[in-house]
Order: sequence, then C-alpha cells, then structure tokens
Amino acid sequence: MHGAPVPAAAKAAPLAYAQRGTNILQHVFRDHFGPFVAQYDSRYAKEMGNHRLERISRVATLFLSRGDYRQGVARFRCTNPDCRHEYFRPFSCKGFFLCPSCSQKRTLLFAEYLDERLLLALPHRQFVFTMPKALRGFLRHDQRLFAYLARLIFNLITQFYSAAAGTPITTAAVVAYQPFGDSLRFNPHFHALILEGGFDSAGQFYYLPISDTTSMAECLRRRSIALFLKLDLITQQFAETLRCWKHSGFSVDNSVRLDGGDHKARQALAQYIARAPLSLQKVSYDRPGGNVLYHTALHQRRSGRRGTIEFAAAIEGPVLTALCVPLRTGPARRAARRRVQMAPCPSRPSP
Repeated sequence: MHGAPVPAAAKAAPLAYAQRGTNILQHVFRDHFGPFVAQYDSRYAKEMGNHRLERISRVATLFLSRGDYRQGVARFRCTNPDCRHEYFRPFSCKGFFLCPSCSQKRTLLFAEYLDERLLLALPHRQFVFTMPKALRGFLRHDQRLFAYLARLIFNLITQFYSAAAGTPITTAAVVAYQPFGDSLRFNPHFHALILEGGFDSAGQFYYLPISDTTSMAECLRRRSIALFLKLDLITQQFAETLRCWKHSGFSVDNSVRLDGGDHKARQALAQYIARAPLSLQKVSYDRPGGNVLYHTALHQRRSGRRGTIEFAAAIEGPVLTALCVPLRTGPARRAARRRVQMAPCPSRPSP
C-alpha cells in the first residue's frame, strides 16, 4: 500500500559516531578522570605532590580523542600499480607515558636511536640504583632531585672507573628515572646504561668491569645523604640515623651486561628503561561495579582491585612524574663520543 506512514518502531534510529578502537584505559578516563581532577587537591595532592594538572589534563584530552577519525586521518596507498589498495587511519594522540600505543612507538624509536646512533660498539652494563623508603617520598615533591641524583650517579661511576684505571677516565651513561614498579605502586629508582670502562686523555679505552657493588652502594648512601642535607630536606640528626642503619636501603645492581654487538639485547634494555608505566594487557575494567583489576606477573594470585578513581590516581602518579623527567644522556655521553671521533685509538673497536 503506497503512501502508508511508517510505524514509529520501524524508523531508523539517529546515527551516532562510534569512536574506533576505544580501549579499556580510555573508558576509565572518560568515566573518572574528571572526578579525579576535581578531588586532586583535597585527596591526592599531599601524597602525590602539587603537579601541574593542566599539563596532564591536556595529555588526557588528547588521549581520549585517540582513534577518532573526526580529529584527522592519514591516507595510505599501496605503490604497487597492480594493487593500489588504500585505507585511512586516524592520527595518533601523542599522549606519551599515558597512551600505551603512542608510548610504545616512542619507546621503539628511542631504543633504535640508542642502539644505532648513541651507544658505542663496546660493552655496556645496566646499573639499577635504589634508596630507602624514608627518602623516596622527597622524589614526589622535589623535582630537582631527578637531575641531582642522576649527576651524582654518573660522577660516582666516573670516579670508580678512574680509581680502578689509575688515571682520569671519561666514560658515558644514559640515566633514566622510573617512579613506578610492576604493580603501579610508587617505587622510585634509577636505571643507568653505562659504558663498561672509559677513555683516557689519549683516547685509549680501558675495560673496567665492576664485580662487587657493595662499596659503591655505601658511597651512594653517604653522598645521597649529604645531598639531602645540602638541600635542607632532612635534619642532621636524621642524617646520622640513616648513616647508622645496618641495612641501609641503598642498593646497586649491575647483573645485566650487554656486548657491543648484541643489538637485540641493547634495544630490549633501552625499551625497558623507557617503557610506559601501564600495560593494557594487565587491566580489566568492571564498569558497572566501578572497579579496576590490575594483574601483575609477580602477584597473579593477589591482583589488586581498586576503585576507578583510585586507579586513575595510581596511574597519574607515574605519568605526572614521567612528563616532567626526560631521559638524561648528559654532556658526558656527548663528550665521550666526540673524544672517540677526534682521537681514535687503533686498539679499540670502531663505534
């Protein structure tokens, strides 16, 4: 029958744009990032520090637009004249340290740069420096400590090498501060990818492996305490207490060694020290119940269930810190590379 009205139930529903590929973390942030920001000063600032929330808010806004074709697309076309297949992809959000996809891309590019352009074709070793819980809280609130401690670590290694070689040594290192552990808890520590040795004033390379780090850990304790005292972060009485502890809480681990030609291991380690704090593979979101289940490799039986706002806070701590702390190669790395190029030594491998 022509011209009959269409029943209301048969009318097509109005179309709405469905964002492509919304992941679990985007759902959590879309639902709860606003309340987290609103409650930050009253509930989280004392513990996490007075970070610039406007900066992380800008990153979160970009992250929430991830996968949205309305924000712009890139067009890809096969150059094979017999194929000419093409497709479109939305622009990345560039929400580094928050967006797992963008962070992974940046991590891969950083690892490639480190392996192919920065590190010499010589043995390197990973050092991990940790400090006691009594001092870790200062790293939440005083961002000067990132640079000061990185410089302290590099000077410590340089002096150990110079003492072992019996002559002043120029070495090189990449130091990365990580404020998080596997379970997203605040666990500040430093990763350092260090040349295993160094060069003298004539350009001669000295191979200087450090097997025992006990004395280095003690030097780290004394110099760190002196630094905190100099910055008026602790009292003289508390400093003496820290010096008297039988188990100091300071540790140095250098169990991972990298050969100069092991490109796969060098890139893997570079990716590890520059990785994002969160992996989507570990996250489950109970949206109706308002809980997030975060799985870790070491705590499969004790995976942490948190309210979504608390989970957002757990993420923001490492992300806020990471946004403020670049990886530091420092002038020593560049100076060492210039020295290698200007004063080549026939007895060492070519970089």
